[in-house]
Amino acid sequence: MTEHSTTQQFSQGLAAGIDIGSTTTKVAVLDPENGNLLYADYRRHHADQVQSVVTILEELENAFPGQTFRICLTGSGAKPIAEGLDLPFAQEVAANAAAIRQRYRKVGSAIELGGQDAKMIFFQTDPGTGAINVADMRMNGSCAGGTGAFIDEIATLLKVPVEQFNDLAAQGSCVYDISGRCGVYAKTDIQPLLNQGVAKADLALSAFHAIAKQTIGGLAQGLEITRPVVFEGGPLTFNPVLVQVFAQRLQLTEEEVLIPPRPELMVACGAAVCAETIFRGDCVPTLPGELRKRLQNGSFRTEQKNAPVSRPFFASPEEQAAFEKRHAKPVLTPHAPKPGEEVRAYLGIDSGSTTTKFVLMDDQENLLDSFYASNAGEPLKVAKRALLALRDRYRAAGARLQILAAGTTGYGEMLFAKAFGAEYHTVETVAHARAAKKYVQDATFLLDIGGQDMKAMWLDNGIITNILVNEACSSGCGSFLENFASSLGIPTKEIAGAAFASRQPAVLGSRCTVFMNSSIITEQRNGKSAQDIMAGLCRSIVENVFTKVIRLSNLDSLGDRIVVQGGTFENNAVLRALEEYTGREVIRAPYPGLMGAIGMALITRERYHEHPENRTFLDLDTLDDFNYRQEENAPCPFCTNHCKRTILRFSNGNSWITNNRCERGEILGGPKDAAVREQLQAHRQKADAVPNLYREREKLLLQDYPCPAPAKDRGITIGIPRVLSFWETLPFWRTFLRALGFRVVLSDPSTRALYESGISAVTSDTVCFPAKLVHGHLRNLAGKKVDRIFMPAVTTVPSENTQQTSRSMCAVVKGYPLVVGNSDNPEKLWGIPYDAPLFHWYTEGDCEKQLKQYMKDTFAIPAEETLAAIRAALEAEKSFHTALKTRGRQVLDQVTRDNRFAVVLASRPYQNDALVNHELPELFAGMGIPVLTADAVPGVEDVDLSMSRLDIVNNFHARMLGSAI
Repeated sequence: MTEHSTTQQFSQGLAAGIDIGSTTTKVAVLDPENGNLLYADYRRHHADQVQSVVTILEELENAFPGQTFRICLTGSGAKPIAEGLDLPFAQEVAANAAAIRQRYRKVGSAIELGGQDAKMIFFQTDPGTGAINVADMRMNGSCAGGTGAFIDEIATLLKVPVEQFNDLAAQGSCVYDISGRCGVYAKTDIQPLLNQGVAKADLALSAFHAIAKQTIGGLAQGLEITRPVVFEGGPLTFNPVLVQVFAQRLQLTEEEVLIPPRPELMVACGAAVCAETIFRGDCVPTLPGELRKRLQNGSFRTEQKNAPVSRPFFASPEEQAAFEKRHAKPVLTPHAPKPGEEVRAYLGIDSGSTTTKFVLMDDQENLLDSFYASNAGEPLKVAKRALLALRDRYRAAGARLQILAAGTTGYGEMLFAKAFGAEYHTVETVAHARAAKKYVQDATFLLDIGGQDMKAMWLDNGIITNILVNEACSSGCGSFLENFASSLGIPTKEIAGAAFASRQPAVLGSRCTVFMNSSIITEQRNGKSAQDIMAGLCRSIVENVFTKVIRLSNLDSLGDRIVVQGGTFENNAVLRALEEYTGREVIRAPYPGLMGAIGMALITRERYHEHPENRTFLDLDTLDDFNYRQEENAPCPFCTNHCKRTILRFSNGNSWITNNRCERGEILGGPKDAAVREQLQAHRQKADAVPNLYREREKLLLQDYPCPAPAKDRGITIGIPRVLSFWETLPFWRTFLRALGFRVVLSDPSTRALYESGISAVTSDTVCFPAKLVHGHLRNLAGKKVDRIFMPAVTTVPSENTQQTSRSMCAVVKGYPLVVGNSDNPEKLWGIPYDAPLFHWYTEGDCEKQLKQYMKDTFAIPAEETLAAIRAALEAEKSFHTALKTRGRQVLDQVTRDNRFAVVLASRPYQNDALVNHELPELFAGMGIPVLTADAVPGVEDVDLSMSRLDIVNNFHARMLGSAI
């Protein structure tokens, strides 16, 4: 993309800025008379940054014959080239700021998104001169989610040209929660929604909202995004809907949104400004042709010093042949039906994130047939076509296929179970472990790597004893490898061959999906071939497993019988990389990509023999008529959440509802319908019949406890955020403040919207989610017009268990009130006094002494009144814990009498928040399993913890450990 507006010659040389970014190279030439853009070019460099600069210099020669230029370079890929050509280099934030200062008189902040980076610049105006200066800046670090490459990934997933992504998002009307932190995790969020039939337009719009949330929350980190805001960079240039989403989330008016004429060129323009100003004395006017020749000669390149060396996968062809012989996979030959034969079989279906698999198994556990294909966004239709083809093959042979029972597992476990009336379904880890036991009975460790997730399981005689899954990052899964192979022009089935052909594999380490591009660019610049890079990627997958998922210090804990499966281990190079990393031979499952389906078929067979009367699976003869209707964004009318449900109604009479947060959302119809009201009543009765002490604990926390009549009404409303330690101490503080004549107002229950209202104020991207919630709750209290906000920092409390060292509060819990005071102070923001006294309560006497002094100094309250309030508060706290323990004893006694079991969810008090615990207690209660909190377990404080290998320094941790023992 090139612009050129003059052929005039300039004797002093023209100022030009070249911005060499992670995915594109830009050039801007400025008119020396007015600073306007005289010439511009913007192009993707496809990992060859040097050649892109060569091309740009050629274009400059052609556009300005004989013209000299004063050139300044900037961007993430510019410094080595600048050093090699002896040209000035401007750090990109400085270049960006220079361009903004030249164009605008008033700017508050600037947001720039690039191909793999994101930046936020905060400006301040010099009160004396009126000049705009950079006050601070933020840039993405270890994660490149939410950048231009992120948009490219999502566009690929939606099968939409990236040039049409903005238009697609403009048609969206419903926003779904999608991760903006990781491109692969975003796919994990999107793929099930795609499979459910959610409109691509809504998913594109949701991806833009994910980018905005990630940028605001990940970069602002406590700094105020002041107005007006400049939006720049390629992704914000070519996706105006993304700018609208930012404006919506930042509540900007039209006047507060500043979009330069060529936002994607702002950094290049800034480099040109730097050539005219700070580097004017260093910029010697030069002909572009001279620089081009030096680039083409390669004299600018510098040798890598101490570059890591990697050896090929095999030392000899014989070693490779032995490896391939040892891991030769059996061929699954479909059963050939005979005329008049009736085949009775079990069907195991594994509906994965990106693929659908099924196997047909007979009563002797022989595999009769299999299917493996991409979902193509329509898993039910893909499966229907495959099942019909299977049936028709038997029909054509004059045979009959009878499905005795079917089972489902994987991402689409419930979708397929409802759609086809499957008799059984189970979670995929159980299915994979069951399949592994069939082929390797004494397996000690099972590693499964799929398209977007990985699971590590420790086994003891086929029983799962421990499970680890990828959490914060999903680089290193199958789609990670396939995407990079595609970008390198290597078909998926040829990945292993390409990797094995490498003589000098690249050393890429374990990196974020998007940042891996940078490593690849560097290796390509250093002369690595596509085969070398492919080999490095196969090794990086394994490195990712052991650095980000398993994180073992001693590989001996894996045992002697390591089994690997999942579609990714169809790839021999990944298998070889694992053996290299562990230093031992491993066992590849005979059918790596089908193991989930095989495990489900085995489980289905076993359960069928226990209950042969259970027959619900669709008859294959009626499968032709199978269809379904879909309704998107159907609001649930049964509570104020108004969940936007997706409803699928199947031709077998079943329905499947997603995106609802509770069981009430599974009811179809309106609340005025008598039958619907009966269903709601039945749901309530069912829920109330199963003890859920998380909800009961919350009610006990929020109830009013007796307190003496205050000496006077102080006419002050104190706001308490429903966060962190208040989930433990609320009975104490509410009673204490009410007894002293204050009115107490709590923030509202946590919601996604409340959380997102405060993410720009979060100072640390890595602080825990309960702490991040604080900022939304503060804004909620400000909206309630409270007079003061109270958030004490209590560092120490008496031990409540057998270990006297258990006195310290969690570092975040005790420190966050101070963090808020320094970075998000309500008094500075909204004029609301913020009370965050620091207390050290080693004994009850310390509590009395320090509270008396604080209330006297702050509110002039006499000591006698404070002491009376403390006594009432301590009594309230005691009543709370007694009531909770009593209820815990009742539940345990009941399950003992009924010969049933209950579940203790070991957690800290603030995980009582439903947004924090993801409503996990409701999940157990919905299955009829009573749920207890750790502090509801009678006698938990009396457990002997002296043998613990962990230091017992915190009451909350001691409760969890004690309840487990």
